[in-house]
Amino acid sequence: MHYKDKNKKYFNKTSKYYYTQGDGKFAKPTYEEVIPRVIKAQPKIMLDLGCGTGDMVKQILEKEPDIQVCGLDIAENMVKKAAYNIPDGDIRLGDAEDIPWENEKFDLIVCNSSFHHYPNPKRALREMRRVLKKDGKIIFGEPTAPGLIRRVVNLVCRISPHGDYRVYNKREIKWLFKKTGFKLINFKQIDKKHYALTAKKNWEIIENYVKRDW
Repeated sequence: MHYKDKNKKYFNKTSKYYYTQGDGKFAKPTYEEVIPRVIKAQPKIMLDLGCGTGDMVKQILEKEPDIQVCGLDIAENMVKKAAYNIPDGDIRLGDAEDIPWENEKFDLIVCNSSFHHYPNPKRALREMRRVLKKDGKIIFGEPTAPGLIRRVVNLVCRISPHGDYRVYNKREIKWLFKKTGFKLINFKQIDKKHYALTAKKNWEIIENYVKRDW
């Protein structure tokens, strides 16, 4: 079964209890770092990529209710719950590798505990860059693991029923950003299992270089 099919099956199944157990519970340690970064960025319009049930966006809107929010998720049941939790949001079913919004739409893209599910990370990053405004930023909160443990985790990811693809460290993420036209501006190792980062478009990169199919 393809990673994306695993993703859909797993997250459709777990949408009812996602944030009380399993992956959702594991993802919450990044909230305390990611949410303040979003508030500090003061976006007028933001995209939550891999929005799940909309739990994190709901918390953001409690602090900043004027932000225009869009969300994208690959699992239909997650999208239904997110649309219920964020009634004024533009929540869509879709794929991070083919984001269904026009060019330069967003001030900010948030990707919390989602990026490690993407089997084509460079393609997803190029899509983020496409829909991000010229001075826009991306904020990630992601799982990781040290050294040899990360290698083992990534081997397990390939056979995981959850649709996990790969977890990254700072060096690997920085390399991916360089290849896709982003510049890492802030990276924080939250604990041994999580990190958060902020990045922006790197205009030193030649556009034709960015668009290559790596």
